[in-house]
Amino acid sequence: MTALSEDLQRLIVGSFVTAVMITLFIFTSHPEAALTLNLIASLLAVGALYETYSFTEATGAKPMKQIGALFSFLFFLSLFLTDRVALSLFLLFLFFFCCFVYQLIKGTKPIQDLSTTFFGFCYIVLPASAFFFLENEESGWAWVAFTLTVTKLSDVFAYYGGRLFGKHPLAPEVSPRKTIEGALSGLLFALIGALFIPHLINSWMAPFAPSLGMRIFLGLSIGVLAPIGDLSESLLKRDASLKDSNSLPGLGGLMDLIDSLVFTLPLVYFTVKGASL
Repeated sequence: MTALSEDLQRLIVGSFVTAVMITLFIFTSHPEAALTLNLIASLLAVGALYETYSFTEATGAKPMKQIGALFSFLFFLSLFLTDRVALSLFLLFLFFFCCFVYQLIKGTKPIQDLSTTFFGFCYIVLPASAFFFLENEESGWAWVAFTLTVTKLSDVFAYYGGRLFGKHPLAPEVSPRKTIEGALSGLLFALIGALFIPHLINSWMAPFAPSLGMRIFLGLSIGVLAPIGDLSESLLKRDASLKDSNSLPGLGGLMDLIDSLVFTLPLVYFTVKGASL
């Protein structure tokens, strides 16, 4: 399979998953739809965490994959099934405690293995938690839909812009096929999406009218941060000498679905939270 067809398949699969989630957003007034979305988001993030641990294993580390995956899922459950911050913090403490106890019993390289376990948590789980924090803000589900859609627009048009016009590599040592022209295309359409998507959300979901200034800021910021998230995953895969994070038909790995959201979800959450203070 050529690089072109592989990238295109991943783009189609990723866009399909995003479309399914956005369709569910329309029905988030129903508890079953909201619960389904939260479970999908949790499972995607835990799967991506597991794949991140596979990167570190390829470098010789032995992250505590099962402990990390279990406590990450419990952490996500605590965020969307309860509003008790103390429970979430307790789970974080218990996660750290269990990792150290495991190393006391079976560890051979505790600094390396603890570091890679905690890195995966910080790289995937903490940014993904912005999904659940954001949904609890005013017009929360609308903001989540906005973030996913604008980020995916950036991904899609960065891909096509790079294929059609790309001449100058963006980060040749990290990802040779990504180009400056592709990144600029993604930035442009992220801005366009940020300006017009709120009108669609307002029509289909719920009242949603962020200010023009906020839409411009978020469109430009998402257009910059989405490709950085993509390159961040490529950086890890290159260090681990891996082509893909996993072997899923037409995708390569769950990380390819969410890598560009690692920075955009927290960005939107902190912007919305800051604007409400």
